[in-house]
Amino acid sequence: MTDFILQPEELAALEEISITAMGAGATTLSILLNQQVDISSPDIRILPADHLFQLLQEPSVLVEIPIDVGNRIIIGFFFGQADTARITDLMMGGEGSPPDTIIDELRLSAISEAVNQMIGMAANALTSSYGTKVEVSPPQATIIDRPEELLLPPTFGEGPYVVISYVFLIEALIESQILQILPGAASREFINALKARSASASQQPAKPVHESAPELTSGIAQSAPPRMPQNLPSAMPPSAPASMPSGTTPSVPPIMPPGPPHETHDWPSQMPAGQPMAPQRQQPVAHPVHFGPLANQNTAIPAATSGLDLILDVPLKVTVELGRTRMQIRDVLELGKGSVVELDKLAGEPVDLLVNGKLIARGEVVVIDENFGIRVTDIVSPAERVSGFRGVGI
Repeated sequence: MTDFILQPEELAALEEISITAMGAGATTLSILLNQQVDISSPDIRILPADHLFQLLQEPSVLVEIPIDVGNRIIIGFFFGQADTARITDLMMGGEGSPPDTIIDELRLSAISEAVNQMIGMAANALTSSYGTKVEVSPPQATIIDRPEELLLPPTFGEGPYVVISYVFLIEALIESQILQILPGAASREFINALKARSASASQQPAKPVHESAPELTSGIAQSAPPRMPQNLPSAMPPSAPASMPSGTTPSVPPIMPPGPPHETHDWPSQMPAGQPMAPQRQQPVAHPVHFGPLANQNTAIPAATSGLDLILDVPLKVTVELGRTRMQIRDVLELGKGSVVELDKLAGEPVDLLVNGKLIARGEVVVIDENFGIRVTDIVSPAERVSGFRGVGI
């Protein structure tokens, strides 16, 4: 095994990437759990394969998620099994205090979906920050009952590995640690890919503002004095002696300063010959702002609408699904009048009630005044809804 190190600039870049990614991930997890989630700044280390087990203090869950940014890299996240049980209990509508910490397929699916949503949002944040598309593939979760016998999947390579640890907080429920692991060589390619895209974007020449923009000297724009028309004579004050030859008359009246007709202005008694006189500007006059009277305090204020009132006009599509089947194209083409299609449900089995395509309840078909109806017999629990998360990504 060859020695592997990251240069200081690579470590700084990886820390910046991790802060951006996990900041977006913490926000997403807060929404999923309906709890405030805080993830601390990263602590980065490089460890050989035979030292990884020292980081795991308890049975854990490893969630692998592939990321592609020009090169494919597998990133792993370690969650303690107790933390996994609390997180998934919150996702299923619980209070984060499950009766046991047994990790079954349902909880594995839920923690996979949580990581999928976190890293999906992190990928969007990295795409916005570095200007290159970061793609995420569906994750896979594995239970690690014996940390001392930790053996990473072959996709992580033989090591050494870059290990990033975060302090993980959920509103007085969890104060724990998340470990993130990346293969060493692949992590360097990942860092360099983002750095290269970011550097190429920052080195693009800036567009000129205008061809006739003033030159800059020491960071301050030097503006030239305004030009006066060449065919206008210099403005002379009324009290100045006439210096024009006899028999000549100015073609335009002298320029007078702005202001009401009754105002008087003091003009300079002497002016350099040929120097135009700039009119004096009046100083702006500030006036206090007068606000209108406030409404009467006794005026009745309508009560705030409830959350339900805000969605009363949102349409919902309710569907009753009798059953499903799979058919080959040749069988579909052979369908005709009187053909019978066999569904995947038995006679008398409850039918599914879906709202906007999501399973909400089950019931039995009834007839009411010659119309079909459904009598609800079972409401789908939050745990059953979570079981359908696997394979759904951002």
